[in-house]
Amino acid sequence: MKKFFGKFRVGLLTMLSFCFFASTYIYAQTPAAAVTAPEKTDSVIAEPKASSEYVKFCWEASGKGDQAKLDSLVQEVLKYYGDKAAAQESDLTDFPASGQETQYSALNDVATCLFIQAEFLMNHGKTAEAVKNFKNILTNYHWSKSWDPRGWFWSVAEKSQASIDVMEGRIPEVKDIDPKNVVWTKPQLTTPGKEEVVDYSKYGEFVNVGTENYHYRVTDLEGLKKAVGEGIYPNLTDIYSNPRYKELNNEGKICGSDYWKFVNTVDLETGYFKWVTAKEPWGVRLFYLGVIFEKAGMYKEALKAYHSLIVHFPRTVAMTNWQTPWYPGQAAIAKIEHIIRIHPELGLEAKWMKIKIKNGFDNDPKNDVFTIWPGKLVKIGIVDKVKQSFKFEENKALGKVVKTVGSGNVQLVRYDNGHWKMLVYGKPFLIKGVTYEPTAVGQSPDKGTKKNWMEEDLNNSGIIDAPYEAWVDKNKNNIQDADEPVVGDFQLMKEMGVNTIRLYHFPSPPNKELLRKMYKEYGFMVVMGDFLGKYAIGSGATWTEGTDYENPAHKAKMMESVKKMVMEFKDEPYILVWVLGNENNYGVACNADKKPEAYFKFVDEVAQMIKSIDPNHPVAVGNGDTLFLDIFGKYCPNVDIFAANVYRGDYGFGSLWEQVADASGKPAFITEYGAPAFAPFLTFEQGEKAQADYHIGNWMDIESNTAGKGIGNSLGGIVFEWLDEWWKNYEPFVHDTKSDAIGPFPGGFYYEEWFGIVSQGDGRHSPYMRQLRKAYYAYKQLWNTP
Repeated sequence: MKKFFGKFRVGLLTMLSFCFFASTYIYAQTPAAAVTAPEKTDSVIAEPKASSEYVKFCWEASGKGDQAKLDSLVQEVLKYYGDKAAAQESDLTDFPASGQETQYSALNDVATCLFIQAEFLMNHGKTAEAVKNFKNILTNYHWSKSWDPRGWFWSVAEKSQASIDVMEGRIPEVKDIDPKNVVWTKPQLTTPGKEEVVDYSKYGEFVNVGTENYHYRVTDLEGLKKAVGEGIYPNLTDIYSNPRYKELNNEGKICGSDYWKFVNTVDLETGYFKWVTAKEPWGVRLFYLGVIFEKAGMYKEALKAYHSLIVHFPRTVAMTNWQTPWYPGQAAIAKIEHIIRIHPELGLEAKWMKIKIKNGFDNDPKNDVFTIWPGKLVKIGIVDKVKQSFKFEENKALGKVVKTVGSGNVQLVRYDNGHWKMLVYGKPFLIKGVTYEPTAVGQSPDKGTKKNWMEEDLNNSGIIDAPYEAWVDKNKNNIQDADEPVVGDFQLMKEMGVNTIRLYHFPSPPNKELLRKMYKEYGFMVVMGDFLGKYAIGSGATWTEGTDYENPAHKAKMMESVKKMVMEFKDEPYILVWVLGNENNYGVACNADKKPEAYFKFVDEVAQMIKSIDPNHPVAVGNGDTLFLDIFGKYCPNVDIFAANVYRGDYGFGSLWEQVADASGKPAFITEYGAPAFAPFLTFEQGEKAQADYHIGNWMDIESNTAGKGIGNSLGGIVFEWLDEWWKNYEPFVHDTKSDAIGPFPGGFYYEEWFGIVSQGDGRHSPYMRQLRKAYYAYKQLWNTP
């Protein structure tokens, strides 16, 4: 489970869902030229506070263009914490180990304040001063790391060097890996299991299935060990007889605790041995062994590992990098379903696998109660195998319509069997959407240079750039050849099968004329949202104060913001759904994470208001994954749809559909999903394929839970995103290949500037040139196949 956003130096400025642009409003409203002249000012902070408080006030002063206040704050933080910061720097010879960063808070916070000051000078054309200040950070605060409230630290020195490089004209080129240097290895099993599909009923007893007291009692340990084979629990010893294990162990490659580095690697053989012997709970070990087998194409071994986890260790709980609970058992079920769905040639079916977790929607695993059905894998007959091969699924009988939501052109209908459909003008409508924010290389909301794509005409042609003047670089030579005509993004999206784009009505005002033209010519609908106080947008709160969902003044302002949106757009033919919020449940300049009950009660109040003036369009909440889903189900009867930004892995969304159905009985759609096309150990082509595979798995899960299939409450999904945005990791002229945030992606990290299913190439012809990635072509097939 993870959110989606920009960076936090890039921090307070850009806190946008893994990247929905909104940050210009937060702090960059002051034009770059509007700089308050330095002058002597009274202290902003009456007495020394925690060093972190200075960071907050420095960001705020910078965003307001108040150089005098910013300079005063930097002087104060140096006065009170400078000596301590210097002492902490002298104690270090490398970056603090993960988990120990907060022990160096003075160093981190002083360096961050200096960085904010240097960046301010840079953004206002004071290059010489900015370079001097950035170099001061490199020299005296080299090991500092700044906290990103999304859950990780970033190197202040690294970003400082990036700024210096840009100012001095050194733009690093992203180079591909030589395919010869990508050497895949594969686990070699000397004692593989005797059963391709393990029948656990032969080797033990399932006790209390479907209850909180489930467990599996082994009665024939030796038989089970032989059935599963080496590396799979409970076969703990056969691996030590594997000749390759002995060879690699003698070479010193197996020892050590760096097994996490082998979650994302091409050296799958070493990764296998590392994870069999890892000092982690068996539930975690089995999950990552399954991942390794899966990557190696050893699908039956992967299925054994995942099923072993479900049978033996279904209650395993691990904590993510953001200190949120992760349930490997539920993920293992989703992985099994994913493998079977993608590889029908296996001729297998998963039956009766389910792990239900009471109280599993908060961040406290101590109160979790598990109800478990371990299920089984079974071989299917030839007829079912043929159906799987052709991706044929028999639709479940829907029955009669028992409920209709909405009285206009967009309706939701629920059938006898509990399944849901969306109807537009009376016809079934499955959301096939993209997040569309075509940002030109060099533009950045952090620097106040981000333009509104709905109005941008950089070549003064009288035509809006990206939607209508983009062209495809078919041979990827970064030149527009004679056979590469202008086609426009909207046409490319239409050919791909897109029917929906996602927008927020603020801070960049939507261009009604453009959207009407888009709808008329291409038929695209719009999912339109209001941030509802996220990032303090629309509530009247300051960033440091944050939106309070129990504050009457904040609530009144947010209500007015939503009302304005609905009144302005409710009669537009392209409106599909109203979305309230954008991962507000994760916090960040709002307290929905701390007061979820107050937040969701307010969401319901807003939904009631919307319906009083517009009964013709459904209302959705924009959640971050399923955190607080139970509270949503309890307090949001007037919200029609549960929508969420979800990044779980290539397998899709796991138990989300069932959880939404159980908690609320409502339909759902995914407002963001996707993966970067970059991984540091893969070639560009391999990275593209990995991205495409991720998208295929996600979409197949979405489609497999639409009306008549699976849980039946899926209304579709919105791809994140159409085009790479180069500003997200820091310098907007650099296509950055660094990331500080761990994520469930092919490269193991959130490479935020590579999420586009379309590339801008080397950036020289931005915002016009498009290089279509493999994921684009995957959707072109998936979304255009009846």
